[in-house]
Amino acid sequence: MRFFLVLFVFVMISHVNVRSAKAQSRSEIACFNIVGTGLVSAFASVILGKIDNAKDFLKVLGVGAAGGLTFLTAKTLIAEGQVEAGVALSFLSSSVVENVTIGEHPLSFLRYGVGPLELRISTGLSRRPRSHIALEADLAEVPLFLYFLHKADRIQFRDGILTGIVDDSTIDVFGFKAGGVSPGRTVLLARPSFGDQQLWRHEVIHVSQDIQFGTWLVRARLFKQSSKTNSRPKKFTFGYRFGWVLLSRIMVDEAWNHADRWVEVEARTLAD
Repeated sequence: MRFFLVLFVFVMISHVNVRSAKAQSRSEIACFNIVGTGLVSAFASVILGKIDNAKDFLKVLGVGAAGGLTFLTAKTLIAEGQVEAGVALSFLSSSVVENVTIGEHPLSFLRYGVGPLELRISTGLSRRPRSHIALEADLAEVPLFLYFLHKADRIQFRDGILTGIVDDSTIDVFGFKAGGVSPGRTVLLARPSFGDQQLWRHEVIHVSQDIQFGTWLVRARLFKQSSKTNSRPKKFTFGYRFGWVLLSRIMVDEAWNHADRWVEVEARTLAD
């Protein structure tokens, strides 16, 4: 069943990329965010076995759609220069959509991260939390983070985003020259482009998109918890997650010209 969900995501992202060259209006971008986030959330919840009836399906579909609208709002805030607020709203929306997708209360867990690492905090509303606080590494983000470390000559935090400065006029991204690039939830900027606010907002919108696509994942712990039903949640745990929807998007994007990718069209439309 998970194979068919992955196939569905591949087809949907491919369709979005086909349409992306024509998606120049904010209304169409809003439609893609709302409908896409709702559908992926609902189908992911079906695969996870969290849907018992049509009411459950419509609930996840509705929350996912609302999450898509919130993601769009977050990216709009970033485009207006409110970067930290936009990134925080992106993580909040991702937390709520993920919670409902896995059959939890919308506010059962809150997540916030830097690069491939995230803190996942239980609010007390979860049915059976494994821990109060968890530190997780996203395996889909790790290669992107290693690329970031390889390219960056200097690293700093800028508006809460891990940012690398490249001491060159442009950044060579596998043959493509750019003033900036966003490997996962980090940003690389060529030194002459560091003060370009429009480029900065464009790249951080990519970070928000990455958070959005990283909502749906497979999660595991590094250390097993007791199988007893009355075992209490641990105070702190380590774990890892795998953002398979994010990886699917990256793989599909590789088949398209850079300018025609949905993530580029959306960022360009909102930030420019």
